[in-house]
Amino acid sequence: MDSRKAQTHRRIVETAAELFGLQSYQAVNVNQICDRANVNKATLYQHFGSKEALAVATIEHHFERQKADFYEAAMAALPNPVDRLSGIYQRIYQQHLARSDRGESCIGCPFVNILSEMAVGSPAIRDAVQAAFEGLKPYYRLIARDAKVIGYANRELDGDAVSSALIAIMNGAMISAKTENRPEAILENLETAKLILRG
Repeated sequence: MDSRKAQTHRRIVETAAELFGLQSYQAVNVNQICDRANVNKATLYQHFGSKEALAVATIEHHFERQKADFYEAAMAALPNPVDRLSGIYQRIYQQHLARSDRGESCIGCPFVNILSEMAVGSPAIRDAVQAAFEGLKPYYRLIARDAKVIGYANRELDGDAVSSALIAIMNGAMISAKTENRPEAILENLETAKLILRG
């Protein structure tokens, strides 16, 4: 894909991701995406065969951004596994706080938002979200392993079970932030995550 096509592709994905986050998958139509991204329908469908395919691309886009901005950043900056867990929460909290400071609503977790809306109607969207969650598990497994190494965890932890539980707690934290429109709800769930990590 040449640079101009790549830029158009990225602009469509970022526009759709923003609109789906602000409204919902069902509430946003292709015309709105085209108007906001400044492309015509033919161009959009050249890049994405369907609205559903575009939604899958937005999930992949959110995954790459979360992985880099929250997970990789926390892992690189902090050697202690408990601090790394806190760092992930802090970074996600700061993202929500920045929206709140601009007078915007907390939008919660993009994965949970679209999954709760489309899990039954779109296996492709459901599978893409599940793949995103699977892609985040290695970070939590590493945190769990290192928590045992430093003596924070009280017992040997099942890395897969702990990573699934930590993802569920984070998802709940972002749901709370969205439903209450209160970024602080994210940090309030950190202590529960630490209890899971302790075992």
